[in-house]
Amino acid sequence: MLKLRSVEHLCYFLNLPESRIIELSTNSQRYYRKKLRQIKGKVRTISIPNRSLKPVLRKLNDSLQSLPIHPCFHGGIARRSIKTHAGRHTSKQVVLSHDINDFFPSVGEAMVIKCFRQQLHCSQGVADLLAGLVCCDGCLPQGSPASSIVAALCLTPLARRLESFTKHRRLRLSIYVDDITVSGNEKDMKRAEPILLQIIEQEGFTHNVKKRSYQQSDEVQTVTGLVVNNGLRIRAEYLRDIDRSLMEAELDLLRGVRLTASRLRTVSGKIAYVSSIEPDKGLARRQRLRELVEV
Repeated sequence: MLKLRSVEHLCYFLNLPESRIIELSTNSQRYYRKKLRQIKGKVRTISIPNRSLKPVLRKLNDSLQSLPIHPCFHGGIARRSIKTHAGRHTSKQVVLSHDINDFFPSVGEAMVIKCFRQQLHCSQGVADLLAGLVCCDGCLPQGSPASSIVAALCLTPLARRLESFTKHRRLRLSIYVDDITVSGNEKDMKRAEPILLQIIEQEGFTHNVKKRSYQQSDEVQTVTGLVVNNGLRIRAEYLRDIDRSLMEAELDLLRGVRLTASRLRTVSGKIAYVSSIEPDKGLARRQRLRELVEV
């Protein structure tokens, strides 16, 4: 637990004077730059902390990452990823996914204060200041380095209830930021889904009806973009996209077109992602890219 019991302790923890912490906490909206970005087909406001606030949030994030985090959380958690999230649901009869509606805006400042007070055992004054630092406009901002870990901590009561419920029904659970995925036997799943949604709503959240995904084993099942039928695999269309990019780059070289560093970095990043999931499929593509760079 964090257990910061006084403002003096918080000052030592963040290596900042009290006046500076109060300024950042009470006027945090001044230290964010906002921009619109399309994510999952929806335009969202991304709030990016400036260089005055970002180091403070990074330090807080690093400290919170060292705490025991509920094992069902995989997004924004050190040593966990979409691979560990999707890997929980391989070779299952049914894979069900629900998105929490307006996820970061749903984690309000009052919920964050309660988390710092009750779960992390901070004093009221410290909890108020920390909530002011991590929140913007009354909620967790999407784009802050501390938002994912703080959200996971705030959702721990929900995670505990969902885990207890799913475990007794032989279902598997994992959460990747706003994506709640449950998998298992079809009969058990049909009985469980209404109660799962009821638990989510009882904890103060709503699910996005349009984002519900119910995938059976006789179709391609994907979790956070990874195929989970009979093991963990990269989607075929993603591999084809990389192969098309490599082929176009090879043809451009033959035409005398210079390959920009940005273009090569994009392909390299995609290949690195493939290698992290299926190393053998990344190796040959990495060699093709290396040959392009060496020309």
